[in-house]
Amino acid sequence: MQVVNAPPKLATDCPEELLSLFRAVIGSQQAQPFEHQAKAWESILGGNRVYLIAGTASGKSLAVLIPLIYQAKVDPLRRIALLYPTRALLEDQATVVLRIAELCGLRGEVSYIIGGMKRTEVLHALTHRIILATPDALYWFFRKTSKYSALLMYSLTFITDFLLDEAHLMGGLSASNLRHFLEKIAFFREKYLNYPAARLHVLTATPTPSSNLLVEGVSPIHGRSKVGTVDFSVRLLRDRGSIEFWETEINEQRKEGFRRLIVVLNSARKAHQIFDRTREHVIGLPDLPGGRAPFAVLLDSIREFITGGSAEQKDILLSFLDTKKAPVSKVIKAAGSLEWTMDDWDVVLEQAGVDVPSIDRCVLERLESIEGVNNAETWAALWKDLRDVFAPEVLSSLKTAWEHHLVRPGAELLIRIPDIVSNQAVSEWERVLTTANIEGRSLKEWRRQIAEHVTHPYIRFWDTTPMFLYTGGMSSNDRDGMISCFNSDAFEQAIMVSTQAVEAGVDFDADCLLTEESDASAILQRFGRVGRRNATGTSARVILFTSGNTLGRLRDALSEVMQREDFSRVIAECCKNRGFLGNSEYVDAMHAEIFRQIGVSGRSWVRSLPFTERVMRDSRIKWAYGLRGIGASVQLSSGVMREALSVLPLINNKELIAAESPFVLAYAEVDFDTIACRKWSGRIVVDNRSQFNALVAVAECSTDGVWSAYDKSSIPSEILKNGVLLCYGGLPLLRDLRDGWESIGRLERVSDRNGKWLSLPEQWYLLILDAGTTMSEQVLELANACESEVEMLGGHGGHGSTPWTYILDKGAGACVEIYRRAREQT
Repeated sequence: MQVVNAPPKLATDCPEELLSLFRAVIGSQQAQPFEHQAKAWESILGGNRVYLIAGTASGKSLAVLIPLIYQAKVDPLRRIALLYPTRALLEDQATVVLRIAELCGLRGEVSYIIGGMKRTEVLHALTHRIILATPDALYWFFRKTSKYSALLMYSLTFITDFLLDEAHLMGGLSASNLRHFLEKIAFFREKYLNYPAARLHVLTATPTPSSNLLVEGVSPIHGRSKVGTVDFSVRLLRDRGSIEFWETEINEQRKEGFRRLIVVLNSARKAHQIFDRTREHVIGLPDLPGGRAPFAVLLDSIREFITGGSAEQKDILLSFLDTKKAPVSKVIKAAGSLEWTMDDWDVVLEQAGVDVPSIDRCVLERLESIEGVNNAETWAALWKDLRDVFAPEVLSSLKTAWEHHLVRPGAELLIRIPDIVSNQAVSEWERVLTTANIEGRSLKEWRRQIAEHVTHPYIRFWDTTPMFLYTGGMSSNDRDGMISCFNSDAFEQAIMVSTQAVEAGVDFDADCLLTEESDASAILQRFGRVGRRNATGTSARVILFTSGNTLGRLRDALSEVMQREDFSRVIAECCKNRGFLGNSEYVDAMHAEIFRQIGVSGRSWVRSLPFTERVMRDSRIKWAYGLRGIGASVQLSSGVMREALSVLPLINNKELIAAESPFVLAYAEVDFDTIACRKWSGRIVVDNRSQFNALVAVAECSTDGVWSAYDKSSIPSEILKNGVLLCYGGLPLLRDLRDGWESIGRLERVSDRNGKWLSLPEQWYLLILDAGTTMSEQVLELANACESEVEMLGGHGGHGSTPWTYILDKGAGACVEIYRRAREQT
């Protein structure tokens, strides 16, 4: 069937100052905005909020960013917070924001608030007039301490406009948290500044009940996408989507002649496995920012360059190193031999006045093998300069690994990670050598030698066709430039294997998409990745692989030719939709208590809630963190965070180091590339025997709505009869080394390499003791309907043949709300 699209109409009348800015951003003096963009401009300039609903490739970002940043230019009192639900989306949109800000003379006023920043960095970022942030990071810093919250809240009150992009990603309880957050800011703006509430502008291609609530009372602006015709078909997903199945489908579309093919999978593990089947690296891509050159190649080329140059050239370079506070002459003088241990190196460097952090010793260890005392010491000094231009995320992950004792000098990981140098380093050394006035011909040869070895870790050859891997877990440096490289004419044909990371804000120039079935909103987002430019005038193709039930419903509802709006409606009706909880009494109480802690002004606004008083305060229950969830993660060696329960079956105990953090369960000595192709080592379960020892409190809601909390030693017997307990505490983990839910295989503790037993940190969870009760049936029904906000886990050990079932929070307060609703229904 064909999905056709009526193109958006062009605006005929819009403010001249915004039109000029728009054309400068686009890079064409003939460019004309769409009608929905012009309507958004008019609304924002008129002081109103904007709720823009438009498909992909409709220019939603420019519809709001251009008037907001322009207003910041003409009014120094305006401050803008641009909220992006994912880090990848923030990085993707940062380029557009910086471009507009530069044209308005505000590039120096752009700042970022992301996870991992120190509080002083956050406060400094809040002094800027244009702030890009993830809601999680902003909210977490606000929540951290009451003293700190007051200072952050005061800074946030000066923000005049908030923009939430891709609002469909903020659903259920995360949207409820955001709404509370904005209400607090509005309260303080009115109380202390006598200002009206900040404007909230919302952008989405697929509106949800949550996004509608965020802008309640605002008439939406509807816009059309500029995408062309798309051929759509739905097929049965065979062999459970095996690697061989996807290889066959990819080859079939390649033979059809599509130039840019995207494969979107629901599992990052499966995406890595497909990518891993392609063995040959693509080299010679020096202009790709994420490219790498082996450290040894760079080192050898510099050594060859210096030893082959004149004495004058050497002096120039050594003088440059001295100006960079690397006293090469002192190091050479202090070192008398290369046959030294690492401890000897420390003494030499200390005597020479060279401050080399412990993370650099691995590089010095490699340099011991270089012949010639002078050269070896020169390379040690060169490393001091290289680390300043080293790939930031590599150095950051190495620091993290060192600080948490994941690695030691000489360990394989420590040797492997710094064996990579970014193109940024190559370019920096080119600048250095140019500054030293070294002969141009030699410099050109040096550049060529390095460029020949530049590779990209996530670009390989599938036969003669390059294959790209694009996932949310990749570092920003690896993602940087990849999309433009995939879209470019550098390759006659290209394939990209990806995950849901492509669903938001990524500007692909693809003509074919293969995707697994997901929820309706995700399918429509993926659908929008193709046909965005349609330069050849030919139809793009989308193939959805799904189960038999969905296949039948879609085939009955689809017709030969459909307008894009009708097609979207059919997808929404026939495919599953993510379930969300609209609200949680726990979230309400949590925000009330946070406000109470801020001080007198907060207490004057907050009404006392029995739930807060009886459960939170009396039973020592801690607050959940973050907007999107509270489950602890495992931090991999690359610095990427992964949900603990999804990666622990792939990581053995010897590769783990325990972490004292509510967010990080453990640090792992492996990266995702390594574990993606491993076999599952059983499944993770809860140890029933030890769970009770880690229990802090049990909560109960009576029929009249009054909450009570009980110590684990005083749980009333009537609560146990329900078959379900609402618990708060830690969960000790086991590895069940036999497949299958019913069978109990060999059990072992999930522990770190020092033998410390790992437990999920204190959190809310539901414990189903008896699956046959009315209460348990209600809980399971509600949990299944809201699977996006909870996760189920089995339990084993010492309590009969029937394993217990644990339901864990993925969205803060989900278990509390499910329990309350189930209690009311029973």
